Amino acid sequence: MCFVFSELQRRVEASVQAEHDSQGICCLVCGCTWDQESLAAHITYHGEDGPKDADCPECEAELTVTEYVVRTFEVTARVGGE
Repeated sequence: MCFVFSELQRRVEASVQAEHDSQGICCLVCGCTWDQESLAAHITYHGEDGPKDADCPECEAELTVTEYVVRTFEVTARVGGE
């Protein structure tokens, strides 16, 4: 039981790291990283569509993908005040 939990924890951590690295998302069952084509159906402009059901492209595990959109802004001064 402990091995199963630690393996699941490793896969969750890999998924979180992949999202953080902007590589996409990882399957919690087999650990594969989804390519952009597999991910495209789950991306919206504002993340407004809520959780979406998805099947892993590798192992076909039934998953739910929830998209969160975070925007950052940077303000800089214009040279010469123009």
